[in-house]
Amino acid sequence: MAEELTKEAVTELLRARLNPGWRCTELSRTPAGNAQETWFVTAVDGAGAERGLVLRRSAASSSLGHTDRGREAAILAALSGRGLPVPAVHWSDPDGGELGRPYFVMERLPGAPAPSAPAASRRQIARELGERLAALHELDPATLAIPGAAPDPSAAAATRRELAAWRGRYTGAAASRVPALGALLAWLEANPPAREDVPARALWGDPGPHNLLVEDGAITGLLDWELWHWGDPLEDLGAALWAAPAAELDPEDVIASYERRAGAVDRDALRYFEAMACVDRAVILLALVDSFLGGEARPSAAALGQRLLLRSLERAAELAGWPPPAAPEDPPLRPVPPLRLRPDAVETTVGVAAFLRASILPQVADRRARHELKVATALLEDAAARTAREEVGAADVEAAAIEAERRGAPERERLRAQVLADLAAQRRQIGALDRLYGDRL
Repeated sequence: MAEELTKEAVTELLRARLNPGWRCTELSRTPAGNAQETWFVTAVDGAGAERGLVLRRSAASSSLGHTDRGREAAILAALSGRGLPVPAVHWSDPDGGELGRPYFVMERLPGAPAPSAPAASRRQIARELGERLAALHELDPATLAIPGAAPDPSAAAATRRELAAWRGRYTGAAASRVPALGALLAWLEANPPAREDVPARALWGDPGPHNLLVEDGAITGLLDWELWHWGDPLEDLGAALWAAPAAELDPEDVIASYERRAGAVDRDALRYFEAMACVDRAVILLALVDSFLGGEARPSAAALGQRLLLRSLERAAELAGWPPPAAPEDPPLRPVPPLRLRPDAVETTVGVAAFLRASILPQVADRRARHELKVATALLEDAAARTAREEVGAADVEAAAIEAERRGAPERERLRAQVLADLAAQRRQIGALDRLYGDRL
């Protein structure tokens, strides 16, 4: 089947999988999400009633390529009827079947994305988010029938497993080394909270307003469970805190509501897990950059991979208690920062030119605008050919910083200051992105 779905093809699927009387009447791909394809389907069922469905398919290239749709559908099925607003799954095909790539089909829930909610409702949304997370973490893993997904023996064991997995994804990334990221991963590995007595629970994995539907100030949907796993409940709460500012939700409202249902939270452990969220999201952002470098992602992927990466790592260092980076007026610790922020100037220019030619130019009908767009694309490509920047010593700096974190070596504080100065130097070079996105993480 072709990469782009058609109403006729979806009609065939619905008739084969659900009922011969079904018919797809509308089909559109939502731009939401950076990792997987999400298609909105409007259909008429066998009884003549209109139904809203969502078809979720693995992207051809994804920043979350290690996840799979069969496992995502399985957790949604396991949570069905447990008091959480998750979509009902009609069927899943983890092998891809007719669509060539793994997918599943579920009900479409009512509501709009939480970031678009009125300001007056944000406190209620934050409180309900905390309460919903606490309700999820109450569920006994033994009651969740998920084939082939046995829970870890403890939350601490699950945290160690997760850190090892994120370390593997980072070291396997094609993008250049980010010394602060490698060092912060080492800090997390060396300083896990002592929580051997906490049982592992099913975690959403990507909680936050970006994955919420709301209606009239109330949450109507918890979406995107591709990162679900067994783990420490505070890991989920820390991830929610990382995401909360993007929709101007007060993290303290989320925490207070969580505590009302789950009991008092260890704030030191929570800071650790918020730092972990900053770091593992940085690994995801590097994978997003890889997609852009491969010509398979939009320029917004490159923007997130630069700005949000730097902000997340600076936040993680703050939570870890590292010293603040050198002020702009201070002399740099190195004449040239070792961090090569990807995509660099050449890669950005080439990538944007390719996006304009392949995705924007075909949609422009006006002849004068088409001509100017072609000229602009050519200018970008020629500019890329005249520009170059070298990566200087990033791998060596990162290796030294990782070893210092693992051994608690005397030079640890100096190396922490150095990698944070590198981040600050790069931040000073992306002022246009900061002006575009504002001050929120």
